[in-house]
Amino acid sequence: MKKMYIKICLLGVTLFLLGMFYQSTNASAAYALNKNYENSYLFAVPEGGWSSIYVNINYTERYTKYDSSTNKFYSRECIFVYKSSYATSKPVGNVATIKHFTKSGGELHHFTKWNDFAVVVPTSYDYIWSKQNGKNKFYSKSTDSYAHVAFQVSCNGAVPPIQTGGLKMVLTAN
Repeated sequence: MKKMYIKICLLGVTLFLLGMFYQSTNASAAYALNKNYENSYLFAVPEGGWSSIYVNINYTERYTKYDSSTNKFYSRECIFVYKSSYATSKPVGNVATIKHFTKSGGELHHFTKWNDFAVVVPTSYDYIWSKQNGKNKFYSKSTDSYAHVAFQVSCNGAVPPIQTGGLKMVLTAN
């Protein structure tokens, strides 16, 4: 009876360990969609010459396969950097909004809570904004929805003083 009890215990431990191994090796794989945007904007400053700003945005959406027809987008990261060249008025920039939209432009979600995360970028940039958001969003694998990062650049005394731009990334991920 004692030998049978030991064999049952060993079998139970073995099955438990095999189950743990099976579960850890079949965990959902993580994927990412990434898009980069860069552009320069020029400002005319009356009696002050020209000012320019170079903007670079790197945007990432991380997701896993939730089921056979749905993806779970669980994290997004945005890095917004710029560098300015100017004589009298320094241009500046900032991220205005980050949202998910339907193909026809209907708003699905406006991400408002962002946390800082550390990045390494060249010291030549005047400004660095690096944020991440962990809100879970679920979309069909064949969605036409997209993420949009809207930003603005401005220069005091320039004509016009504000210019806007954005990065658009489709969330289709198989």
